[in-house]
Amino acid sequence: MKVIRAIAGTSPMSKEEIDAFLQKNLILQIGTIDEKGDPNILPIGFNYNRNREKLLILTPKTSKKIHNIRKKATSTFL
Repeated sequence: MKVIRAIAGTSPMSKEEIDAFLQKNLILQIGTIDEKGDPNILPIGFNYNRNREKLLILTPKTSKKIHNIRKKATSTFL
């Protein structure tokens, strides 16, 4: 998992802080880029597997976000 410093001059979150944050059952937003280069930002629910450091996101295979990720494997979680 790659964590980027969101605010200049602040320190990144520790692994423990990240684990605690992701276990709160929040709604995240995922940002992808479509075929025209436009952003596509949508709310998503998720489960966090702490042992594997993975986010499990349930969404239809035919959703726009999956299409965008398959075309350009770049996404951002907000």
